[in-house]
Amino acid sequence: MYKHRDEPVICKYLRVAIIHNLFELLGGSQSRSQSEAFLLELRELKAQLTVPNVIVKPEISRKLTDHSNETEKIHSNPIKLSHYEEYVKQAIQNGELERQHSLFPKGQTQPWTYGSMKVNESKNRYNLIAYDHCRVKLAKIAGDEYSDYINASYIHGYNVPRAYIATQGPKSSTLVDFWRMIWQENVKYIVMLVNIIENGTKKFEQYWPNLNEELVFGNIYVENVSVETYADFELKIFHVTCKNRIRKLEQLHFTSWPDCGVLCIRKV
Repeated sequence: MYKHRDEPVICKYLRVAIIHNLFELLGGSQSRSQSEAFLLELRELKAQLTVPNVIVKPEISRKLTDHSNETEKIHSNPIKLSHYEEYVKQAIQNGELERQHSLFPKGQTQPWTYGSMKVNESKNRYNLIAYDHCRVKLAKIAGDEYSDYINASYIHGYNVPRAYIATQGPKSSTLVDFWRMIWQENVKYIVMLVNIIENGTKKFEQYWPNLNEELVFGNIYVENVSVETYADFELKIFHVTCKNRIRKLEQLHFTSWPDCGVLCIRKV
């Protein structure tokens, strides 16, 4: 599944995510000195980097059912990374950033035939459905032909295929599937950027136990062993057990991300 598949991470659709362990992303090394050397090398190369001078964007039909593979080349001027901050400030002021944003594909751009089948409709919280080509496929349960579907998609990292998984907040009917995915993909970290209740609306089902409690999801046992609370986030540690094997799972919950809004950069 992954080039480094043993250390993925998860989030709510567009606001909850799954991340590989940093050392795995650096080639599987467990040495902190090696990772620091790698980051230092990146900083030294920073001033030499430029953005691509050709962007390829899909030509998207207004109709969601049209999945054209035709592309259009959009030429742009290279920008040194050392000049990037000033470039962005000017682009915001003169409208260039807004113009470039308008070029991004909108709506459905790939087929999502499997996830939109009648038998799978109830597993989707919103009208955002996992694309066929990048959806996470669960191991099928005997007697249930469609038990491999979950509204979750792989996302490539920088030079690391399928480095992340994006998934919707679980529904009460998909809690077991959610934890099946966590175990199957050997997830080590869950990054969550949404609260259960926002503006009086319940966004998803709580999928974890309270501190010092345990919940059972199918044949998977989840115990909450630690909670650290800070001004803008919480760090929880779970022990997840399945078939007499136990794993540690960390949840990074950003509690200050505004609903239908953007993050204040000072809170990062």
